[in-house]
This record gives sequence, structure tokens and C-alpha cells, in this order.
Amino acid sequence: MEDQETRSRYAVDEIVPDAVALPSSEAEVAGVLRAAAAAQKVVVPWGAGTKQDLGRPLERVDLVLSLEKLNRVVDYVPADMTITVEAGMRFANLQALTARNGQTVSLDPPRAAGATIGGIVATSASGPRRMAYGGVRDFLLGARVALPDGRVIKAGGKVVKNVAGYDMPKLFAGALGTLGVITEVSLKLRPLPADTRTLLFGFAELGAAMAAAEAILNSELLPAAVAVLTPEVARRLEAPGPVSLGIALEETAENNVYQAERISQMLSAPVALVGYAESDFWDRLRNYGDRFGADFRMRVNTVIGDLERQLQDCLRSPGPVKFEAVAYVPSGTAMLYGFANGGEAGAVAKSVQARMAAGGSAVLESAPVALRRQVDVWGPARPEWKIVEGIRATFDPGRILNRGRFVGRV
Repeated sequence: MEDQETRSRYAVDEIVPDAVALPSSEAEVAGVLRAAAAAQKVVVPWGAGTKQDLGRPLERVDLVLSLEKLNRVVDYVPADMTITVEAGMRFANLQALTARNGQTVSLDPPRAAGATIGGIVATSASGPRRMAYGGVRDFLLGARVALPDGRVIKAGGKVVKNVAGYDMPKLFAGALGTLGVITEVSLKLRPLPADTRTLLFGFAELGAAMAAAEAILNSELLPAAVAVLTPEVARRLEAPGPVSLGIALEETAENNVYQAERISQMLSAPVALVGYAESDFWDRLRNYGDRFGADFRMRVNTVIGDLERQLQDCLRSPGPVKFEAVAYVPSGTAMLYGFANGGEAGAVAKSVQARMAAGGSAVLESAPVALRRQVDVWGPARPEWKIVEGIRATFDPGRILNRGRFVGRV
């Protein structure tokens, strides 16, 4: 597609591509890549565009390769608890399909409603329930990938026990499309929870909420999610406060009754959410930055014992940026949402850089391109990045895919 209006819709990092390709088959994807490699054109894979603000600003955007027409079900036998779909299938459509058979892909990343399954795999996106169910790599059984030179490879398979040797599909999960373009994925399914309920508790201060969360994790209980909300987040989500503790239970009704009673004995009488209120709470929490107009979103992975310090530092953080934060306690993840409030760009970047250097493994997951040009999106360089650079050189020596986006500017 060459018309300006169409190309503008696929602009990435404020760069309008020279062309947009919308192949309708894997063979066409491979053909586009083969031609691009021969012409030394830089290609940006595109699912639904929901993660294009992740990573370093791109160096060039010659061609956007959209997978939106590759949206078909390849193989689905509910009794096998697996499904194979093309990468351009919308995640919401995939979940609706499997739900008819009482099944689900137990992933809950931000922006999931508009994302494609290929995009979720390529970015290895996850949410509050990661510790209970696992992340993308735990659900990925196999994939088909079009390499930059036009070859198509198959990694893994369509059944649960299919790995002998290297687990190749996991190499492409989280690689941001820098090794190849995912055209098809096979995923493990789980039964939909028989019963769900959410419990909310209010605490006077952050330390008490974190202590309560750790007590639950050290007990015999098996919550699906445990999240600590700092005061402004609790206020926006109308949760009890000043600091709120949110707990999701997803078991049989009998087990959930036991867990809810046990938690109430350990803490206090909770506010219980059911039905739409429950799903709406977690949806707003997952998509907090988008729902409440944050200027950027940062993820910090650390040890559970460091989460309280991370959140306290955010609340006391000086400078032009106001931080609001959520801790997904079981996985040791702090989600930081920044509100610049019209602050000067250089001062905002300095504040972001300081937070990223404050311990843990920090990634600026979502931010405007102007901010991403001023900060180290992936944090300080680490020795293991040399391995990433070596893998990239093997799969894409010409650096035609998402040039400059990933760690080490690969």
C-alpha cells in the first residue's frame, strides 16, 4: 500500500513507512521478507500496534509488515487442551473461542483487548496472574517463524510433551520480532476457573499491606493474584485504603470459600467484589496507565523483600514526575506509572533515568518516543546482552527487523 493516509496509520516512532504490506498467508510473509532483505529495507512487524511504544526508538522504518490478515484457527481439539492459531488473531477472539469449551489461555497482559496473540508472544507480555499461571513461555508449545531471508522454520510442536533438546519456541518469545516474524503459535490451554472472587483490604500504611501480602504467600493458600496498591491507585480504583491489598481467588467454589474465610481470619473483614465489578477492577488495574492517562509505564522486577522500598521510593520521589505504583507481590514486580504534569522534558527524563537506576531490573515498557530518545529504555547495559547480539547476528545479520529496538540496539 503506497497512499499517504494508509501509511500514516502505520507510523512507528513518528516515522511514516515508505510502504505497508498486508500478506494473507505465511508464504506471502516469507516473500515480503525475502524481497526486503535483497533490497536492504528495514522491516517492522505489526500485529495490532498496541506495543509499538515498547523499546528503543527505531533507526529506520522502510516497510511495515502487518499480520492482521493472518487471523485463522489452524488446529483446535478441545480434548487435547491445545490450540494453534495464526499470529494475527486477536487475543480477545482467541479467548472467546476457547471459552465456548470452558477453556482459556491464562494470560492477562495490559492492552490485551486489542492485541494479537503474535504480538503478546513477541513481547512476552504478562500481568497480575503471572506467578499463579506462568508467563508466555510457559504456555508456548510451538511456533512457525519466517526468518529475515525468507526461510520458514518450525519450532516445537502442537502437543504438551514435544521438547527434546533446545526449546526453540521460547527463543522468539520476548525477542520483539528481531529474530524473525512469528506467523503461527501453538498454546497450552487451561480450564476456566470454576469460581472467582476478589477480596480487597485497606491498610493505614504500606508496610502493613506488604506484611499481610507476604503472610498470605507464606501460608497454605493459593491465590491467583496478590497486588498492593499505593494510595492514589487505591483512590482511583475505589478500593479501601489508604493502601489497598487486592487478592484474586480462582479455584472451585468450595476452595474459594475456604481461602476467603482463612484470609479473613488472618487479616480482617474484606470488601468482596463479584461479577462485573470484579472483572472491571482487574481490567482497570492491568491497564492503569492507559485508563488514567499516565505519561509512561515502567516495570521493575526485583525480589519480594525489595518491593516495599521500591514503592516507598516512588511515593517520596522528588522532581517533576509523580509516580503511582502497584506491586504484584508473588512475582516481585513493581509497576510504576509516571505523570509528568507538564514538566520540562529534560527534567522528566532525568527523573525517569534515576528511577530506572534505583535497583531491580527496570524496563520502560510504554512511553512516548520523545522520552524514549532520552533514556536507556532497557536500563544499564549488562554482560548478557552480548549473547543477545550474537543470536541476532545469526538470525538477522543484515539487521532488517526492528533495527535498534531491542537491548544493545540490536
